[in-house]
Amino acid sequence: MQSPKELFIVSLRFVVCIFVILSATLSLQAQNGPGSISGTVLDSAGAVLQGAEIELKENGILLASSSTGAFKITNLHPALTRSRFPT
Repeated sequence: MQSPKELFIVSLRFVVCIFVILSATLSLQAQNGPGSISGTVLDSAGAVLQGAEIELKENGILLASSSTGAFKITNLHPALTRSRFPT
């Protein structure tokens, strides 16, 4: 027969395992919806690049960065996506 301390440790391990499994399951479900890509385009000196082209090949998306170098592409469905930043 196990002592109360050993029983507590076994029970605690069980609860922690269940928590880890549930947490992993919830995080996987959160990745099913559409996503987005956003950022700021900078040159090698750290200056903003206005009008830089951003292209997502598989999605047929081509856009230019704003006057502040910012860009955002929304409503992307989970998939392997390659981005290209023409020089």
